[in-house]
Amino acid sequence: MRVFLEKSGRRVELKAHQARLFGRKLFWTRLLGIFFNSARGYYEGIAANLKVIVDRGGRSRDYFIHARAVLYDPRKDRSYQFYFGLLLIEWFNDAVRP
Repeated sequence: MRVFLEKSGRRVELKAHQARLFGRKLFWTRLLGIFFNSARGYYEGIAANLKVIVDRGGRSRDYFIHARAVLYDPRKDRSYQFYFGLLLIEWFNDAVRP
């Protein structure tokens, strides 16, 4: 699994251990979101802080981080509370800093 973070035309690939941790958090968030905290759609006026591209075996899937703690899945039109997004944004900023 390869995970890319993209913002303002800059793209960063997560390290293997970061990608595994993200994959675990994403799995549990989506699983628990089925039962507890999933919501339809998102607010159109809010711009995404970060685009997350997950590449598994040649298949690519896009997610968006809104308001630093909301994960939006455009394929299912679902949004989830995802506080791991705070850490993703910090990883992106650390990688982009000169």
